[in-house]
Amino acid sequence: MVIALAGLFLWSCEKPEPEPVPDPAPASITLSSDSFNVGQAGGNLSLTVNAPVRPAISGNPAWIIVTDGTFNDYTITYALKVDENSGYETRSATLQVRAGSLSKTVTVTQ
Repeated sequence: MVIALAGLFLWSCEKPEPEPVPDPAPASITLSSDSFNVGQAGGNLSLTVNAPVRPAISGNPAWIIVTDGTFNDYTITYALKVDENSGYETRSATLQVRAGSLSKTVTVTQ
């Protein structure tokens, strides 16, 4: 690089900083957990998903509310709110996590 300043020439031998190389997209879905056990009173859960594209969760029953997070660097964290189980029977749900053609399941038992 040459800079001319009022008749003076300044030379720089520094190399420009290379552009950062983005991390490659993952080839599969990774879950922070594939199953949760929740007490009768219910509670709040957190599910972190690493996937090549923004995943979506389906199959949740009315007693599980899923809230999206922000998908950034191939990762998203979902909040799952499990309502109180006012019955006497154990209940279970299998949630489907899909990212493009990839899928995994998460089981919630209460």
